[in-house]
Amino acid sequence: MISSTVKMSLSALWAHKLRTFLTLLGTMVGVTSVIAIISVLEAMMADVSGLINQFGSATVIVSRIGMVMSQEEYFEALKRKKITVADAEALDENVTLASAVGVRAIEFLPVKYGNKAIYNVRVIGYSGNAMEILDVDVTEGIFFTDFDDHHRHQVAVIGKTLKEKLFPNVTPIGKEVKIMGRKFTVIGIGKEFGSVFGEDHDRYAWIPFNTLLKMTDRHRSVGIAVKMKSEEYMDEGMDQIRTIMRARRGVDYHDDDSFGLFTSETAMAMFESFTANIRLIAVAIPFISIVVAGIVVMNIMMVSVTERTREIGIRKAVGARRRDIMLQFLYEAIIVSMLGGLLGLAAGLYLSSIFSEALDLPFVISTFALIAGLSIPACIGVFFGIYPAWKAAKLDPIEALRYET
Repeated sequence: MISSTVKMSLSALWAHKLRTFLTLLGTMVGVTSVIAIISVLEAMMADVSGLINQFGSATVIVSRIGMVMSQEEYFEALKRKKITVADAEALDENVTLASAVGVRAIEFLPVKYGNKAIYNVRVIGYSGNAMEILDVDVTEGIFFTDFDDHHRHQVAVIGKTLKEKLFPNVTPIGKEVKIMGRKFTVIGIGKEFGSVFGEDHDRYAWIPFNTLLKMTDRHRSVGIAVKMKSEEYMDEGMDQIRTIMRARRGVDYHDDDSFGLFTSETAMAMFESFTANIRLIAVAIPFISIVVAGIVVMNIMMVSVTERTREIGIRKAVGARRRDIMLQFLYEAIIVSMLGGLLGLAAGLYLSSIFSEALDLPFVISTFALIAGLSIPACIGVFFGIYPAWKAAKLDPIEALRYET
């Protein structure tokens, strides 16, 4: 019975191709916009997640500023005492659950090679054990060692952007670049990080931490990275860090921390909380087009019922029940909505791939987008098709037979 009703629905849709196309188009546009936006948002979240996870799941970052949510909080945090190398040494000696403690400092400086120069490069000074603690690695050459850091050797590991712009046709390994007028020998090419929201994260040069301090300010505030022995020690290890840092900085028991602690998990949770409303609005806006698509489906189905009033009267006269008439029109609404949804899903994923490439984001096919692409058109078909189907089913057969278009 169901198969025959579906066949009749398909025949009716095929017989009215223009009307079917318009209905299908309305659903397709609505689903396309929703899927495209959901996929791009998922790509952004994946990109940010990849960047945040550079810290490592068992690593705690200790910083002077920490994570702030407003300009006022930032300026207030600037009043705090600096985080020093002595703090890092104290944590290394006293955090019993840590497997390694490292330091880093960042400057934005020009890097030159011959007559070429790249400005605003993130020159990051790392301690020699950075590869043990953070997500830093080399794709070519080697990383500098504790020996290089201790003796302030002028060696550098450069990112993909510097390699491509300064050394387009030659290998950078063994070549010398200039940073603040000093010659640095390139010993490695660092791993590729890509970009987040258009910001190039391969525009970097890694140099030994003590070398950077020698070039800039020995008394500057630094960042400390503490890697725990395993993830299960994170909470207890952070308590140890907090106790040591509060004691060293003379923080009273009733006062807040005068430093920041964060992990990849807390950083991601903060980012999701900060962007939750933005993402909600970004997804809610295209749902307006879904409602419009549903209204289009309902209106066109109402027109279909009106045009086929005599056909409905004939069917009822030969024994069709109200249920049969209702199911036929409901199936028509669902079928055309699902076809539009499938086309909208494909078009939405295609658009999201174009946007992801333009924004230099990873292309993500999320489970949520696939579920939404299939469930939304089905809901449109049922919700907005039920009234026209009900109206067709309740038509009086005598009045329907008398109806003339």
